[in-house]
Amino acid sequence: MLCMGLQGAYSALLIYHFVKNKMIAVISSSFFVIAPIMLEQVSLNLALGAQWLILFSLYIGVKRKLMDPKRKIIVWGMAGFLAGSIHLYFIPICGIIFLSFLLSDIIMNKNKLHTLKAFFSYLCTAIVTVALLGGFSHNHLPDSTLLGQGSFNLNGLLNPQGWSKIIPSFEVYGENPSEGLAYTGTGILLLLIVGIVVYLLNNCLHIFINKNKYPQSPKINLHENGIAFLMLSILSILIALSPWITFGNKILLKIEYPDWIYSIWVRVGNCGRFIWPVVYLAMLGCVIWLEKNIPWKNVMIILLILFSIIQVLDEKWQLVHRKVQFGTNFCYKSRLEDGMWEEWANDEEIKHIVFMSNIFKDEDMLYSLSIYAAQNGMTVSGFKLSCQTVRNMALVDQIKIEDIIQKDTLYVFKESDEIKLYMNYRNIDGVVIGTLN
Repeated sequence: MLCMGLQGAYSALLIYHFVKNKMIAVISSSFFVIAPIMLEQVSLNLALGAQWLILFSLYIGVKRKLMDPKRKIIVWGMAGFLAGSIHLYFIPICGIIFLSFLLSDIIMNKNKLHTLKAFFSYLCTAIVTVALLGGFSHNHLPDSTLLGQGSFNLNGLLNPQGWSKIIPSFEVYGENPSEGLAYTGTGILLLLIVGIVVYLLNNCLHIFINKNKYPQSPKINLHENGIAFLMLSILSILIALSPWITFGNKILLKIEYPDWIYSIWVRVGNCGRFIWPVVYLAMLGCVIWLEKNIPWKNVMIILLILFSIIQVLDEKWQLVHRKVQFGTNFCYKSRLEDGMWEEWANDEEIKHIVFMSNIFKDEDMLYSLSIYAAQNGMTVSGFKLSCQTVRNMALVDQIKIEDIIQKDTLYVFKESDEIKLYMNYRNIDGVVIGTLN
């Protein structure tokens, strides 16, 4: 509820910054609250539903010149704390937004030193937050990436991927194409179409009725923010497309990176998520475009209400699906049914559970073991949060850890593992537990 509210609040503030009309800003914010890219993620990964962070970053970016240097450093640092504590993907996404404003100030040669300090405040705060939360205390799984499988497709901005009954979905490439979803929504597309029509009609009136020789230029004046938005769009699209540029179900180009870049990039995986700032800029631009070109504000308000209703109706079944998802009461049932678990729970010597292999894909078992550990005062060696991590990759080299196997620990293996360590093993409830007792 907080994310939905902040999504609407910061989108309204961002729109109002450019249109200076509260009614238009409030009504237009409804498109951001029902944006497919946000609703798609919130049903898969709740933390990624906090896309108001992107709007917040854009807002404090465009307001940077109204802040004194100290306040700018504090606010951008606060954004770093929020990004680092909510989801790791927000750190580079919001970082690119702030970098774009910094590059804009450098190009315009205005307040560049103050913006540079604020940018470093963001980076430092984000890194320190991740460090304090243990983000650097484990090894990331090298084989858990979806690099190239969850990238932005060149047809993405017009491809609803099941989010429209009116517009058919196009073919996409990859095993996880929904991560590259960039559909702005049917209502926003209608705003764009009407904006273009109004602009053309204004030019026809300007040329044929007023007898002017040249057409009117677009009435959008974003000053240096236009440079920042351009830089942001270029950077976001380049990252979101990589490493394989695709159109439909075809690969147009495979970008070759040096090994050191690839070693970092492989941990990013779902590059398509970096298109989100571009989607929100496109939505913002459509609202501003129509507002600057239409002379009748009441008519625009009516159009905004009408198009928002159309978008709700167009994606109604997606909204119903999420209503069922979040409105259904789920009853937790542990996978741990064997009586041996109770015996271990009563054993005062057992204090730790160590995952000896990657069981993170079996979420039910992972949660069952972790809840069991929490209920019985035990620790676990890893847990699935915003990214798949594991502290103990013991199967990589089992011989090296034989000397440090402890009696107070339950070692968890998958049934398919080839186990070579000298321990007592019990195959229970779909996993193999190794102990020294």
